[in-house]
Amino acid sequence: MIVSGGQTGADRGGLEAGRNLGLDTGGFVPKGCRTEIGSDLTLLAFGCEEHPSREYPPRTEMNVLHSDGTVIFGDVNSTGSRLTIRLCVVHQKPYLTNPPADVLRQWCETQRIGVLNVAAEKAGWVTPLPAGRARGVAVHQSFGSMVAEVAEVSIEGGKVKVHR
Repeated sequence: MIVSGGQTGADRGGLEAGRNLGLDTGGFVPKGCRTEIGSDLTLLAFGCEEHPSREYPPRTEMNVLHSDGTVIFGDVNSTGSRLTIRLCVVHQKPYLTNPPADVLRQWCETQRIGVLNVAAEKAGWVTPLPAGRARGVAVHQSFGSMVAEVAEVSIEGGKVKVHR
C-alpha cells in the first residue's frame, strides 16, 4: 500500500504510480483535500481520508503513524521535512533523508524493509534524473507484507506528470 499526504510532486506521483500498478493507495490529507495549490478532491479516488483539520501537521502525524519507514527526498530544512523528521523521532519510526543508493540499501536491510530495496533497484535509483524530475519512495507494511513504490515525477503546465 502507498501512504501519502497527497501534496503535489512526489506525494501525488506515488499515489498515481501505485494506482497504475494496481496497488492499494491511501493516507490522510487535510480537510477539504487541501494541497499547496488548492483543493484536490481527486485525492479521495486514491483512498485518501480527510483529516478533521485543514492543517498539514495532523495529517503528517497520522501518515507517520501508519507507515513503517519514511524516506525524505529534497530540502530537509523545509517546514514539512523538519516536522516529518520530528514526528518520526517522537513516534520512534525509522527515517532517512536524501540517501545515496548504497545507504538506502543498507537502511533497508537494517530496518528489514526488503521491498524498498527491490523497488529502488528496479527504479534505477542510481541513474541520474533529467532536469526538472524528482523521485520519491513510499513504504508500508500491511497484512504481513511490505510494499514500496518509487515514483518519478515532474510538474508540467502546473500539473503533476508521472513518468514512471
